[in-house]
Amino acid sequence: MIKYYVRIAIRNLIKHKVILVSSMLTLCLGTLCTSLLLSYIYNELTTDGFHKNKKQIYFEVFRSDPDGVWTNPPPAIDIDYNSYPEVEAVTSVAKLDKKYKSATVYHNNESYYTDGIVADTTFFKVFDFDLKYGDKKSILYNPYHVVLSEAFAKVLFGNKNPIGEKLKITTGSEIFYTVKGVIKIPSNSSITFDLLFPKPTENSVIKHGQLGMKFILINDSFKKSEFIEKVKQLKIISPYIKEYGLQVNYLPFDALYYNNMPIRADVLSRRGDTKTLKIVFAIILVIIVISALNFSNAQIININNSIKYNALLTINGAKKSHILYQKLVEYAILYTIGLLFVTICYRLVLPEFNALMKIELQPSNLVVFTIIGCTLIFMMFLALIYPLLVIYKRTVVTNIKSIVNVNGNLTTRKAILVIQYVLAITLLITSILVSKQLHLMLNKDLGFDCKDIVRIKFYNKPTFNYKNDEEQYNLKKQLPELIKNKLAEIPLVVGFSQGKSPIMPIPLPLRSKNSNKEFHEINFLSVGANYKSVFGLTLIEGQWFNNNATNNIFSKNEIIVNEAAKTFWKIKDINADIILTPNENFKGYKIIGVVKNFNSEHLSSKPKPLVLFPSVDWNADCFIKLQTNRINDGLQTLEALFKKANPEGSFKYTFLSDEIIALYKKEKDLRSIFVIFTGIALLISAIGLFTIALYDTQRRTKEIGIRKVNGATINEIMLMLNKDFVKWVGIAFIIACPIAYYAMNKWLENFAYKTVLSWWVFALAGVFTLVIALLTVSWQTYRAATRDPVESLRDE
Repeated sequence: MIKYYVRIAIRNLIKHKVILVSSMLTLCLGTLCTSLLLSYIYNELTTDGFHKNKKQIYFEVFRSDPDGVWTNPPPAIDIDYNSYPEVEAVTSVAKLDKKYKSATVYHNNESYYTDGIVADTTFFKVFDFDLKYGDKKSILYNPYHVVLSEAFAKVLFGNKNPIGEKLKITTGSEIFYTVKGVIKIPSNSSITFDLLFPKPTENSVIKHGQLGMKFILINDSFKKSEFIEKVKQLKIISPYIKEYGLQVNYLPFDALYYNNMPIRADVLSRRGDTKTLKIVFAIILVIIVISALNFSNAQIININNSIKYNALLTINGAKKSHILYQKLVEYAILYTIGLLFVTICYRLVLPEFNALMKIELQPSNLVVFTIIGCTLIFMMFLALIYPLLVIYKRTVVTNIKSIVNVNGNLTTRKAILVIQYVLAITLLITSILVSKQLHLMLNKDLGFDCKDIVRIKFYNKPTFNYKNDEEQYNLKKQLPELIKNKLAEIPLVVGFSQGKSPIMPIPLPLRSKNSNKEFHEINFLSVGANYKSVFGLTLIEGQWFNNNATNNIFSKNEIIVNEAAKTFWKIKDINADIILTPNENFKGYKIIGVVKNFNSEHLSSKPKPLVLFPSVDWNADCFIKLQTNRINDGLQTLEALFKKANPEGSFKYTFLSDEIIALYKKEKDLRSIFVIFTGIALLISAIGLFTIALYDTQRRTKEIGIRKVNGATINEIMLMLNKDFVKWVGIAFIIACPIAYYAMNKWLENFAYKTVLSWWVFALAGVFTLVIALLTVSWQTYRAATRDPVESLRDE
């Protein structure tokens, strides 16, 4: 019996080729998109889940500003957690951030700026990273050893086992390290890095110069509130609490990734965004609903095409269950084909999807089969509820009547089509508005000049064991002045300065002496000579720093604030106010000027209070403004200068404008998701529209033939057939507009600078959808309108 059902099912599928192709395209596209997005969501929701004790890991944070950011403790606070019975293990982890060029690796005449972390010997007691090569028990005990990530090891050594290889690495010092391990970093890890350094010993010449975060592994006796009270009583903390209002807290690592609290967790390479997840989940629902409705529509049409056959089967003694079983076998064949086809496509598309989402998903074949199989079953289940009920409810009389009334209306199927297009048009409108908002942010005047400015690190600090090579030390110490003089001689260089990037401010606890406000976390930038002219900052009050000093360019007790800081501290006379810091070495700063506000952070917020300090580390980044029409020539000249200063290094640079674009990575990724999956949703809807148009024109063959015999032109017939479909798309557009307006209005609430919800965005989406619908339908209506009426009437 099964063989009979399979044979009949294959015959029916081949007979109705258009329905077969429509069904398979709908299933495959919908399932592929849903499976990829579900893989992403699963990866995000299971972030750091590979750590066995994830729920028992906490990390210490402090702040002196009640409304400020939770961050690392002051350098003087170093708590010994080994004396607490509720703490099983503790590890200190510091980050060497690639964007600050804190760690440089030299290998085979190439240099690489890398992300690194510095950890003590208990790192693997708290975190469960696996090693591809190496021994966890001994790998972090020698400060001259280094562990490479699997990805970075492949960059340097290919597929070769790198254990025992030597690498010259510059952090706070220039040292030759021995590779002693390769670590596996899962795609769902919030802590990622290229290099893992053991924490240097006190007597070691190695200096990484980074303050770490402490993570504690607690047991069942840990009670957070009681533990915090114990810590507050420590002698090294109580003075800070009394004098600066220092707050102590311990936050669970388990909740850190999606925590919306103001936390500066530098060790984390990425943070989760629940809003993005909700948007992705909404796109999944839209794709599933559109695909299920489209597949259901196709199957209803298929059932109507089989009315005569089913009626004859019933008359000849077939039961409803037989007809139902036959359909189920047909759907099982579609499911099997879809499962195999989508699995192959998933593996082919996955690299591109990873590039789009900036992740490295590599699920096993079992996981892929499970996700695709379950998605396909769920989608087909939703889609087949109504068609199977139709088959089950129809009686012999109903089927015979349906043969006579086969030209009944398509209202139900067109209503389903309206729902599909409502969802697709909503996606289209939102994708246009997301692109419009991104365009606004990327092109808004930030208040400082960023065009044609290159950021280059010309030199690193000299090695701390300079006594072994005093000549090399003295040579490196002279580099800053040499570079400065050479840059001044290059005609292609419009201007140059050193300091912190204007989009990389660092918070510092400050307060005004004449204000009742306590210490608050205020952003600051260290700026060098010519910083104002290079970035085009506008001084609106007071004066700029004095650049005439020879040895010490700036006075250490002078600062410049922006308008927001002046307003925040309610400063009336800048000459009469002093800004204080908890730092004992620099107790007070005199304000000498006020600069116009500029945006130093993401445009989701207005300019915040900002302080400019005239203090520049001599190995800080150089910002070089090049002649606009001679960029390539300027870069070649800078490369030659770089090679003289760094014979073993490779020339690396970034444009400030590109770094600003990188601030909006999340919005760019969101735009890409919307654009791609909106296109797919429109394609699936177009497939459904094409199928209905085909069925509608076929059932109206006699009507079209009669109209042509009575003098109707091709254009009149096409207009008659097309206007019905245009009407339903128009209804979908009217329903979609308020839905999209509400959704985007809520989304734009997250930005301080918002694009306008212009009417033309909605009109453009409507016109675009209408054109796609007309192109989809017109091919079928043209074929029907140009068919010979004699042939049409003869066939009928």
